[in-house]
Amino acid sequence: FPSHDSRLLFGVFCLIQIRELLSAKNNLEKSNQTITSSREETLKSYQSRTQLLARLSHEIRTPLNAILGFAQIMEEDKENPLNEERMSNLQLILRSSHLVINLINQILDFSKLENGKIELIYDNFRLSEVVDDINSLLQTELNGNNNKLIYEFSNDYVYADITKTKQILINLVTNAMRIVTGK
Repeated sequence: FPSHDSRLLFGVFCLIQIRELLSAKNNLEKSNQTITSSREETLKSYQSRTQLLARLSHEIRTPLNAILGFAQIMEEDKENPLNEERMSNLQLILRSSHLVINLINQILDFSKLENGKIELIYDNFRLSEVVDDINSLLQTELNGNNNKLIYEFSNDYVYADITKTKQILINLVTNAMRIVTGK
């Protein structure tokens, strides 16, 4: 039979173990509360960001659609035709406006990317036409920094997502201009 001291020692040991288990349980409950609170804050932040993006999209699209509408009216106006230079500038406005709309769509599609649900729309197109558009869009910046966009293609046709390809190339060119000018 165990002695009185060993039973007392065993009882103290059990009390210490129970206290440690209760402390661990309390720490676990606090951690769970912190995780739950963080999760709720993250969800609120995500919802706020989604609402902000939707509102910004609307606030940007509304005037941009007006610009596009007026530019298309000017382009199609047979009674007051534009000279070649103004028509070229107007077409630049139209292409730039469509690019901004595509960028807005990409921002809104960001949530799809986060969820792994981004869709690519593949099509055959001439890469030289895309680069010509980019060259026109960025011509002012290129000229202002005494840069030129020089390109040559061995195979001009590609099968890719044209919008994503344009965005990638615009990013590459604008990043290259920053590196060259040090801005």
